[in-house]
Amino acid sequence: GQYLGKNKVAKSIFNQCYPEFNKKNEIRKYKNKFTYLGADFIHTINDSYIFPDSNIKIDNNVFIGHSHRIFSKVIDNYRFIFNLKHLFWL
Repeated sequence: GQYLGKNKVAKSIFNQCYPEFNKKNEIRKYKNKFTYLGADFIHTINDSYIFPDSNIKIDNNVFIGHSHRIFSKVIDNYRFIFNLKHLFWL
């Protein structure tokens, strides 16, 4: 594996940690997305960082965890929740 992002700090940490990470096969089995109670739960959209001003299209209520921001907004009459691990703060 390799880090495809542009952040030099993240790349350095990835290069140091990834070779010794022993859960790669287990994580490969995870679903990329699942739907529950009419909402999609996903890590990110199009392998991109998502920010409050990102121009995205959604067709369902969506929760993502890879935003590095805590916020929620409505897009095309659907709720978009960012940074799921901090959902309890919304």
